Amino acid sequence: MIGGHEGIGRIVMAQDELLLGNLVAARYLSHHCRHCHACLHDLPERCPSQRDFPRDHPGTYQEYIRAPISSLMPLPAFILDSIHTGAGPSLGDYAAALCSGAAASKALRKLSPSPGDVVVISGIAGSIGHLAGQIARKVYKAKVIGVDLPEKQPGLGPRSSECYDAFVPANRDSEGSASFLEGLSRASSELRGPDVPPAMADGVIVTAGSTGSLSRLDRRQRGAIVCVGVPKHGGEVSFPIAEVVEKGIRIQGTLMGGWEEIYRVMQYIRSGLLSPVVTEIELRDVPSYMQRFVSCENAGKIVVNIASP
Repeated sequence: MIGGHEGIGRIVMAQDELLLGNLVAARYLSHHCRHCHACLHDLPERCPSQRDFPRDHPGTYQEYIRAPISSLMPLPAFILDSIHTGAGPSLGDYAAALCSGAAASKALRKLSPSPGDVVVISGIAGSIGHLAGQIARKVYKAKVIGVDLPEKQPGLGPRSSECYDAFVPANRDSEGSASFLEGLSRASSELRGPDVPPAMADGVIVTAGSTGSLSRLDRRQRGAIVCVGVPKHGGEVSFPIAEVVEKGIRIQGTLMGGWEEIYRVMQYIRSGLLSPVVTEIELRDVPSYMQRFVSCENAGKIVVNIASP
């Protein structure tokens, strides 16, 4: 199997010659039936007939891929303009919308924070997390507490201030510790201001792939918890039913967004509302960067530049 679950390129061979030269995108969910219960309820990622890159089609870590035209997503004309003029966001920036950006946008849509709400985003330095932080702040006008390993924070560089209003470090050995929970409480109170009674966050988005990301949440938490990150080896967390009922806690899982979500995020990037933190690498660098994912050294979005379309 050839890896790579998203990518942007041009059509260079097709039965219909009118398609030649069109700029398209491949994304993880390449096909869903559009008529089952899941598809009709805006849950295409749960379609039992779905087909995916790279599970059902060769992945995008190659110069040419072969796939049905129905599995490819046509891209808006303004992306072509960026290629021709060399101005504005890069293809790497727009590639960040295909999976990470759409997942972040959908998570925020499910959370639906109001202006001024305090939102905790666990995994703020990751590919989904840093975009979720920007969308929460710039689109929903929420106040963001970013949570991540302290060694990953510098990876966001000067754009860190666009991703969160306050940062609370989460060390691997301090999950759920009193000092961490106190840091969350203090940051939430400071963001609300002196004229607002102290309270924990109004919502949480967990993009980090560890059960510790949930277990370290304070039991004083209220509102909604939206989970995007999935632990590699499974995992379980528990919440007392009484607290779920009394505090109105809503726990929800979500995966990727659809085409509409992707187009929306691309418009955000085009307008400058979102500024993805992108590191472009060569194909030969993929193994070393995969290892960096394992050791939690990467920050932002990693994009493989194989050939210019």
